[in-house]
Amino acid sequence: MPKRAIFILLVSSIGLLAGLVGGVFALVVFLESVTKLANFSSFAVRLALSGAFLAGALVLYAIKKSRAQFAYGMLEVAAGLVSNWLSLDSWFTPVVSPGAPNVVYARLTILFAGMYIIVRGISNAVEGFDRFFPSLWPKGRA
Repeated sequence: MPKRAIFILLVSSIGLLAGLVGGVFALVVFLESVTKLANFSSFAVRLALSGAFLAGALVLYAIKKSRAQFAYGMLEVAAGLVSNWLSLDSWFTPVVSPGAPNVVYARLTILFAGMYIIVRGISNAVEGFDRFFPSLWPKGRA
């Protein structure tokens, strides 16, 4: 594979990842603002949001099974990065409640879940890349 093509793919992948991280972070900020409002704490709204998340999951599954699996993997990496970023942000605020050990375990769980999502995202991105360019990356299959 020519070095110029590798450079173009690397730069475009980093650009895609940066855009996806921004999008995922914007979604998190939007959802935080929506859930803090008192009017949105009803059962019907939570049910509607759950339905929207289910529909989104079905769309993401369809993307994963298509040739766009590379973008799906990059989206997983972005979600893991945002998850870890927000979890690490909370590490630097002191916890002075009696349940402090539980908070530490919850933060560790979020960090490890974020790492798992990143690893799965890399795996899906590599598989998606292989679907797009099966002849360009023969060593990746081995």
